[in-house]
Amino acid sequence: HERALSKHHLSEPEETVLEETANCRGRAFRRLFTEVISRIKFPLEVDGQVQQLTQSELLANLYDPDRGLRERTFQSLAGELQKNSHVLTFIHNTLLHEKQVMDRLRGFDSPEADRHLSNELPGAVVDTMVEVCVANFSLVEDYYELKRRILGIPELTHYDRYAPILQEKIE
Repeated sequence: HERALSKHHLSEPEETVLEETANCRGRAFRRLFTEVISRIKFPLEVDGQVQQLTQSELLANLYDPDRGLRERTFQSLAGELQKNSHVLTFIHNTLLHEKQVMDRLRGFDSPEADRHLSNELPGAVVDTMVEVCVANFSLVEDYYELKRRILGIPELTHYDRYAPILQEKIE
């Protein structure tokens, strides 16, 4: 594994420059993303009161039996992310560009090649897994159709994916 990894190392001076500048490149943008997301407060009306929730608090509602609450949860999430889309898109595009440059400099032949190497998996193994998953999409489709029928709703939407099958909480 170390021998395979070493093929993608740059010269010592180049690696030094990359490490010295890491905090003003990708590392900085990953931190900025975390800080931006953690500062967003998501308004959500619950029992007639508007609460200001963190993303984690908000997303927990996607598992609630109340479909209306799940829908309001998604609307709050989408609305606040949309308000921050300019900076979030800039961060995303910056990280994608850095990844593209680093892959080129390090001699990786595909965007996922470095991940396969880190995971110590040949790309062919991952490709086979993806092919099997794609070939069995119908299983997921059947599951969601069954879930829609059990929930008794005309259409299963994105905010219904995590809805509990049982409509009451088990303690």
